[in-house]
Amino acid sequence: MPFLRLETATPSETEQTIMELRERVERREREIEELRASLPRLKQLEKRMARYEAFTKKFMEMTPEELEEIGKVVERKRQKRILKENRETYAAERARES
Repeated sequence: MPFLRLETATPSETEQTIMELRERVERREREIEELRASLPRLKQLEKRMARYEAFTKKFMEMTPEELEEIGKVVERKRQKRILKENRETYAAERARES
């Protein structure tokens, strides 16, 4: 058992220890670089979460009338989008027929 020895380590044992320590340091450096690379993405997610929390807070404070008005606006936009899609589909069908 090497930890009970009283004599010093042999050169090959010392070299082996140095190599293991270098590998550990290299692994840690790679981990640090990976973490640094993910930092911008984490900051972006943090900003998105802050916006979501602000929206949620505002949404929870809305009155039923305000929510109903928002629902009407969303429905009108949806209907406009569907109408536009239908017009485009009709125009494409007419172009194919011609």
